[in-house]
Amino acid sequence: MRWLLVLFAACSSADKQPTTVPKVEQADAITLEAKHEVASEEVTFTVGKRQVGGTIAAPKTPGRWPAILLLAGSGPTDRDWNSALIPTKNGSGALLATELAKHGAVVLRFDKAGSGKNPGPPVAEWTIDTYRDEAISALALLRARPDVRGDRVFVAGHSEGGIHATRLAQVAQVSGVIYLASASRTMVDTILAQLEA
Repeated sequence: MRWLLVLFAACSSADKQPTTVPKVEQADAITLEAKHEVASEEVTFTVGKRQVGGTIAAPKTPGRWPAILLLAGSGPTDRDWNSALIPTKNGSGALLATELAKHGAVVLRFDKAGSGKNPGPPVAEWTIDTYRDEAISALALLRARPDVRGDRVFVAGHSEGGIHATRLAQVAQVSGVIYLASASRTMVDTILAQLEA
């Protein structure tokens, strides 16, 4: 009871302080509501001596947003996730990037080596590290943007892209790895299961 009396005495003091609480700026974040208009921008980044093209989808709303680097799956799969080996085009990578941007993310997707406008390195220099090195350069471009929150940069890999996302996270600072239908078994087991089906 004594504590309450002290509290009331403090509240009734003649030297009242302002009762307004200073506004705390909220960090821009991904939201459940798709409320942002989206801007699309063509970009390039350097990998060794090559220029690799990509597309950024970002909210038109000014701010600093979380960012997501999308890594495509196996085969000659381009930035929109269309493959030269499949006659139809669904553009699911472009659709995903746009939808994420509507929810408050800056999203970069790019033509991985051997797809779209990216022929890749000379065959003699082509290894699994080719994909990791492209992802490292793409991540650096994304992180350097003024509309990206450096403390909230994620990588999302689809199918084989999950392997490259894991390898990227081993050598670069990311806030998290998102696996989209990535393999949970060895490559041999995955290929055999696909052939059986």
